[in-house]
Amino acid sequence: MAAKQLVFVCGVARSGTTAIAELLNKHPGICMGVERYKFRFLKQNDYSRSLFEKDRFFSFSPEDTNILPQAGKKWADIYEKMQAKWEDATTLGDKIPDLVYVLDTLFDNFPDAKVICMLRDIDGVASSWNARAANPKDRWSDTADYRKAVKHWNRANSVIARSIQNSPDAHCVIAYDKFYSGRLGQIERLCDFLGVPLTPDFRDEYNAAVHHYQKVVKRRPPHVEHGQDNFIAENANIKLYQRLIGYS
Repeated sequence: MAAKQLVFVCGVARSGTTAIAELLNKHPGICMGVERYKFRFLKQNDYSRSLFEKDRFFSFSPEDTNILPQAGKKWADIYEKMQAKWEDATTLGDKIPDLVYVLDTLFDNFPDAKVICMLRDIDGVASSWNARAANPKDRWSDTADYRKAVKHWNRANSVIARSIQNSPDAHCVIAYDKFYSGRLGQIERLCDFLGVPLTPDFRDEYNAAVHHYQKVVKRRPPHVEHGQDNFIAENANIKLYQRLIGYS
């Protein structure tokens, strides 16, 4: 059996990593974990290739992640469907947003891996961080607001830029708003990068995701107040972001 292509999805938190992972998992040839090894990678520095063998991948442990099938029907359904198509899948990996900060380590351990880097404009990211910080029912820290969003956004974009310079062909930059605009060529480009066919069913799934973005996500009210926008404008590295958008 041919070796499966390892692919990782990363990007600053609230940049669309979950949405792209959910879309990828609707392709018959892709199995994408949902922060499957975020603790194993980021806390224990364990990047063993054996973690992506079938038996190990579906043997869940709290030392691996806090997103476990037994934690909810959504996760159970995702991994049940993944297990059913595992043998025929050609591409597998994991969606871990904070991998964006350790791309050098990731490629040291998986030199043949490919990485999807999610980009989102700072206004969208900061607004989302503000909304979660203000929600008392959310486990998100109430201090992780627009100011920390700018700091992490700058850092993530800087690491992405450096990593692309080191191995340009191993990266696919996906600009959140551009991808879900439905512009011609966006989903084709992603499938080409992953080496999977763009099936009619998967195109339909993409079109459904575009529709959701246009009708729901894009219409959400912003959560950036007057004065906060000045901080963002003064501190966000917009030039670097615009340069990265050029890769999308």
